[in-house]
Amino acid sequence: MPPSRGQSLIEIIVAMAVFVLAISAIFAISGSSFKNSQKTQEYFLAKEIAREGVEASRAIRDNNWANLTNGDHGLTINNNQWIFQGTEDDVSAQLPQGKRKINISDLGTDRKLIVATVAWDNGGASIDRLQSSTILTNWQKTTVPPSYCHGAARACDTFVASPTCSTQDGCLWTNAFSGATTNPGFTSNSTGWTGADWLWSATTETRVATGGNPGGFIRIRVPKTRNILGGGYWRQAFTTTVANPTATVSFDWKNIAYASGGTVTAYVFVDTGSGVPMIGTQVWSQTITTNTAWASVSSINVSNKVATAGTYYLKVAYSVAGESSSMRPFTIGFDNVQLNWSKTGSCSGTPTTCDIFLTQTTCQAQLDCQWIP
Repeated sequence: MPPSRGQSLIEIIVAMAVFVLAISAIFAISGSSFKNSQKTQEYFLAKEIAREGVEASRAIRDNNWANLTNGDHGLTINNNQWIFQGTEDDVSAQLPQGKRKINISDLGTDRKLIVATVAWDNGGASIDRLQSSTILTNWQKTTVPPSYCHGAARACDTFVASPTCSTQDGCLWTNAFSGATTNPGFTSNSTGWTGADWLWSATTETRVATGGNPGGFIRIRVPKTRNILGGGYWRQAFTTTVANPTATVSFDWKNIAYASGGTVTAYVFVDTGSGVPMIGTQVWSQTITTNTAWASVSSINVSNKVATAGTYYLKVAYSVAGESSSMRPFTIGFDNVQLNWSKTGSCSGTPTTCDIFLTQTTCQAQLDCQWIP
């Protein structure tokens, strides 16, 4: 019987809702990726501004050692030369609400510790800060003392937590990501899931309110006939925001009605498209020869199906082929159907070599670096 106009209207509304959700997800992912990229750019720009402050202090030292007075200083250029002016200088043209401060303190006779601090608005609830430091000597009177930082800085990818990664100069922590399909238990509806015919348009896909494992479940029914080629499936779209996450599928299934003579198979697929599944690409299948109780299948590894960031489709399917000895329908139920994906946080970058650090405090803050007095 052809679908009624009311049914067609419902299908159009559902399709529009799915489209709006997909567009919203794409914009959310794009916004998150842009924010992470912006923070990384700001970090490296702040590092260059801090280093510029250290080099400007060195130029001021070369001009006149007496200009290195203790305290906080800002920088400006006068007659093509760096000079100190005020207690900080404005770098907001390069970083949001950016400020740079040069602090000078004594490290003994004719030795000064120079610490350049750059602070800027990270767009959140706090202010980001980055420092660069050096020791300047009155080179016309003294030589650099023998104290130094020694060792081999540990590779960034050996750190498995944000606090240790973030304290290592040159290393950058990337947060963990995770996600999952929705409405796995069909408790009050089948929202998020779409039923469709597979092989035969007379197949019906419905949600049943009771009899699941527990509560509601989704059902696929192939109508009674002697010459059978039919099936149906349910699908749900999901989006991964990172490449190569760990992904698993878990679900419950129950064959509710069976008639001998047909070849009956249940399937689970993870596909890149929303169309009909293709036999041979399934992540799980089960040949059915009788009615069954509810059975649980847990944590099937499907990581190879989601190798890149993007939108995928989880599908549960049911097919019947052959000649039945009776005129009974074939029916299967699925419940607690869910795909979970996740990727742990990681530390990346190139660690700064130990000999760059010129004070005991900054040297010892880096793992595997040792201060030699």
